[in-house]
Amino acid sequence: MNRASLTLQDLTDAALRKSLFRDMSKALSIEIARGACADGPGSIAKLMERAFQTGFAMRAVPGLGQQRDDFALPLKEADLPSTLLRQLYKFKLLVGLGMDGSVRREPTPKGMVLLMFPHSGGGRDEWVSPILKRSSPFSLKVINQMTQFGLYERPSELEDSWMITRMTEWGFELLTTGATRGMRDRVPGSSTTYDVFKSLTENVTPFDVVQNIAADLTRTERLEPIVSNGTTIGNPSRR
Repeated sequence: MNRASLTLQDLTDAALRKSLFRDMSKALSIEIARGACADGPGSIAKLMERAFQTGFAMRAVPGLGQQRDDFALPLKEADLPSTLLRQLYKFKLLVGLGMDGSVRREPTPKGMVLLMFPHSGGGRDEWVSPILKRSSPFSLKVINQMTQFGLYERPSELEDSWMITRMTEWGFELLTTGATRGMRDRVPGSSTTYDVFKSLTENVTPFDVVQNIAADLTRTERLEPIVSNGTTIGNPSRR
C-alpha cells in the first residue's frame, strides 16, 4: 500500500499512522538539513496543519468513536524517540544481538548493567557498559529516556559517587523481541521473555556484577557497600 492509496480508515491503524508520520517528518528534516527547504518553519507548520486536518476528518470514520480507550497497546521500537532509535543497536549488543539484529551470543548478567564514573573519574555525563567498555559509552540523555520509558531502572548512587542502573524486564523484552507492554499495562513477571530475564538476574546480585565491572574499567577505584531497595549493590575491593 503506498501513501497515495491510504484512506482515513487505514489511518486508524496506530502503527501505520506513526510510521507514516515518521517518514514524512524524516523527509522534511532531510530537506531542511540539506538546505533544500526555503521555509523550514512554514513547512513544519504545513505538516502540523495537515495532521490536524486529518485528525479532524477522522471523527467521521465509522466505529472510531467506539474504540476502547483502555485497550492495551504495545510499546514498539518505532515508538521510541529518534535519539534512542539511533542508539538502539548498541543496546542490542548488550543482550547478544548483532548490529543486524541476528543472535550472536547468549545474554549475560554483565549486559544488564551500566555504570557512571565518579566526578573524579571523568565521563560523569556518560554511562559505561562492561560489554562495550569506555570506548562506546551511552549519553546521560539517552539513559534518562530509557528510564522514562521504564526500560532501565532509576539510577542508584554508590558510596563513592558511582552510579548504577540496570535493564528492566521490559527493556529486555523490547530489545530482544522488538516490542513490550505500555507502562500502564505492565505486571511484574508477565513479559514474554521473563524466564530468560529471571535466569540472568535471580542468582547474580548487582554486587557481583559491579565488582567485575570495576575490575575491568578501573584498577584504582574502590566502591563502598550501599543498600538500595533492600539490596546491597556494591563493594568491589582494590585489585
